Amino acid sequence: MTCMLRIGDRAVLATSGAPEVEYALFEPSDVDLAATGFGTAREVAYRTTAEDAITRLDSWEGAIDLIDAVEATRGKQPVTDYLRLRAAFIDGRDNPRRIGERVSSLALASPGFLELQLLAMEVWNAVGDLDRALLFAGDLLSGEPRASAKPPVYAGAT
Repeated sequence: MTCMLRIGDRAVLATSGAPEVEYALFEPSDVDLAATGFGTAREVAYRTTAEDAITRLDSWEGAIDLIDAVEATRGKQPVTDYLRLRAAFIDGRDNPRRIGERVSSLALASPGFLELQLLAMEVWNAVGDLDRALLFAGDLLSGEPRASAKPPVYAGAT
């Protein structure tokens, strides 16, 4: 049996047994069952929203340990950077402006990774920099994220 954790279309963990992450990210009501034979059903997947999974991670003390485990098996990836930045933003471990700068750079370098764009919008909104928040919101609403790896020049930036 192979278990795989996917965030969007990205596989971030694959294991031959049930990964411990299941218990951190999902509730029993998130289980998808499928008929495997007459009168039998088995668990085939878990489904949840990113918001619900992130909320569960926020309340689970092992979130960073989980991210470390994913990086140990799969290497450093944009998705693990995203998860670290999301966790830092949620629990206030770092300066929000610093998080905003880092997530903005990652979002611009990974234009198809919409979760990064959404996080950038959320962080800049929380910081009170509505120009930057609206920049990422506009990208999300247009469905055409910026393809440039170079950050845009913001009014008033030094």
